[in-house]
Amino acid sequence: MCIRDSMIQHPDLHFDGKRLLFTMPGPEGAFEVFEANADGTGLHQITHDTPADVDNGDACYLPDGRIVFNSTRSFAGVPCEDGFSYVSNLCLTDREGNGTRMLTFDQESNWYPTVMADGRVLFTRYEYANVSHQFGRLLFCMNPDGTQQMEYYGSD
Repeated sequence: MCIRDSMIQHPDLHFDGKRLLFTMPGPEGAFEVFEANADGTGLHQITHDTPADVDNGDACYLPDGRIVFNSTRSFAGVPCEDGFSYVSNLCLTDREGNGTRMLTFDQESNWYPTVMADGRVLFTRYEYANVSHQFGRLLFCMNPDGTQQMEYYGSD
């Protein structure tokens, strides 16, 4: 597998600036989380323990070395789309893709995790509020282990 031959998305630079996470299609065709050195060497697939019909991506590094990413592994369908579009929930894993566990269990998607200065994870969540998905992204935060999920901004 070669980075040059693939579309990559959602890059996240490590705190040391020497490596990065990104999303691209894996060998089975589903989106997966990969890591490479900043110079493009050392390509390493992080997520690998899911069926071919699960998409993983949009990962970010945590200060302790673990990785938060979103995944469709719950196979929960978006209610307003007759269940044909899978929800993305946030997961936690290590750099080898071991010990992966879900952090959020929502009927609607959670996206774009990023680490805040205090170590909490900030992310967007869609909630039904008669607002289109394009405009309904509310900011939530949680501890890196998924505890204390709460509104950060915009939920009212």
